[in-house]
Amino acid sequence: MLKGDRLAPLSATLLFTTLLPIDPTARAHIYTCRTRSAKALKKGGVRLTSLQIQTEDKIPASIYRYSVPLRVEGLGGRPTW
Repeated sequence: MLKGDRLAPLSATLLFTTLLPIDPTARAHIYTCRTRSAKALKKGGVRLTSLQIQTEDKIPASIYRYSVPLRVEGLGGRPTW
């Protein structure tokens, strides 16, 4: 979810969706990737505010509508929405 213009956002919230609940090891890996992403985004002037990890069935419609799909290489195919 972005704050500001989509082409030049001021800040972003990372929403990581899964089909099933994930174990603590996988969750820790996602947080590590988030830290690396925050550093890269900061160089571009974008602040990564938080990380939300949720199963698809638990995402509120309001959050889903404002999300922007991203393709992350190495994690599989395209987003399903």
